[in-house]
Amino acid sequence: MTVRYGVFGGAFDPPHNGHLSVAREAVAQLSLDRLLLVVAAQSPLKPPSSATPDQRLEMARRLAQLVPRADACGIELRQDGPSYTIDTMKALRARLQADEWWLIIGADQFVDFARWRSPDALLRRANLAVFPRPGYEIDVRAVIRNIEQVAGICYDTTNDGQEWNLQRRDDHDATTRIRVLHMTPVSLSSTEIRATLAAGKSIDGLVPETIANWIRAQHLYAPSAPADHDCQPVHQRKT
Repeated sequence: MTVRYGVFGGAFDPPHNGHLSVAREAVAQLSLDRLLLVVAAQSPLKPPSSATPDQRLEMARRLAQLVPRADACGIELRQDGPSYTIDTMKALRARLQADEWWLIIGADQFVDFARWRSPDALLRRANLAVFPRPGYEIDVRAVIRNIEQVAGICYDTTNDGQEWNLQRRDDHDATTRIRVLHMTPVSLSSTEIRATLAAGKSIDGLVPETIANWIRAQHLYAPSAPADHDCQPVHQRKT
């Protein structure tokens, strides 16, 4: 029996219904035995989050409870320095036994996959499952060409109508598959959720209820308190 593991990474800052849809569809369409929701470390290119790493991991745990065979994973939070997906995949494969590994990424990430750290090495360690995002075309041929140019390699490719199969010409044991998940494009973003909360608006229908309730209990992403204009020197006050 083939054991299949999936890896779905993200900041989960916070998790939303788009994450939930992708996770459920990935488990179903890829016949996964286990899905790992890998919580990303803080990116040096993004402003610091108001949620701590432990809080983001807890929200990922609550998301995992809503997805069959899913678990939250904090492996990147325990690493020093920047986290690269290739290093995460190496660490996971060293710790866990599976016959197949699937990396689940969005179409917005897929278009730049050739710019990731060691994309060819990553394809040796995991198949790719790509979920649609509004405004992004999933052009598998173009991405493969970009990887070939960056890595200086060539792939023989076939498409059976369901997925692409890639085999390196210089190493016939190096094979991988690319599949597009059939689902409604995910338009939600965590940035949008944070902005909604910062504006003091409801996130009902955007975030799973268990996570929304926890966010409120933790006072996460709350609106900034208005400035106290009465706290000024007496001589500056108007009478």
